[in-house]
Amino acid sequence: MGQLSKLTLQGRENDARALTQEHLETLIKIDISTIMWMQIKKVS
Repeated sequence: MGQLSKLTLQGRENDARALTQEHLETLIKIDISTIMWMQIKKVS
């Protein structure tokens, strides 16, 4: 988030918006099953 502040202070609002959009897209694309350290499996 520090980078966003620097860009905004430098008058580079469009760059700050693009960085924010890329961050949001990354968050949306995360697959929870690939970042969980534990998987629960049914035992029969």
